[in-house]
Amino acid sequence: MPSGIGGWIQFPAGRRDVRRWTLGKDADIQDATDSSSVGYKLKEATLLDSNGSFEALWKPGQILELDLSLDVGDLVEAVFKIGTTGLGYVATILIKRVETVNDATGPLLVQNCTFEGTGPVVGPGVV
Repeated sequence: MPSGIGGWIQFPAGRRDVRRWTLGKDADIQDATDSSSVGYKLKEATLLDSNGSFEALWKPGQILELDLSLDVGDLVEAVFKIGTTGLGYVATILIKRVETVNDATGPLLVQNCTFEGTGPVVGPGVV
């Protein structure tokens, strides 16, 4: 499962920075055994899926407004960067769970989110 530091979540009204993220990719497997398999079971991937988690940040001086806050059920564009390589993943995601945390290390508000992908995950590529 890829993971990284950096990126952003794109909203119609703006974007939020991402501090840490994970991205999982799965495939459903189906039986594809036929008479040519000489007694062995053959399998093939069918439907592909993605899921993961990330931390969205509100830095000091930013106002947490309702139109820039993540909520359960939001459909957003995500860009997950792989460090400082200039590479990353791009995906359309559906927010499944949101946990809002007041970060005790400073004046920072964090939203920990889990998501499921809808459509393809593109990458790694230039972002």
